[in-house]
Amino acid sequence: MKNSVGRPKKDDKKTAISVKLPPYLIEWMDRQPESRPVLIETALCNWYQIPEHVKTPKPVAKKIRNDKP
Repeated sequence: MKNSVGRPKKDDKKTAISVKLPPYLIEWMDRQPESRPVLIETALCNWYQIPEHVKTPKPVAKKIRNDKP
């Protein structure tokens, strides 16, 4: 029987993507105290009025292992 070792996986792990933006937006974001990802996430959530229940990760059921003798 194998035991899980290490840290459990995060359900809300963020994924890196590449986005091309005009230079003036990048320059503006770099002058802000928040990071680029925080600015983009905040802007998208506010603009599209994404509700909290969509942003909150759904709990993942643990896998049940059936060992046969």
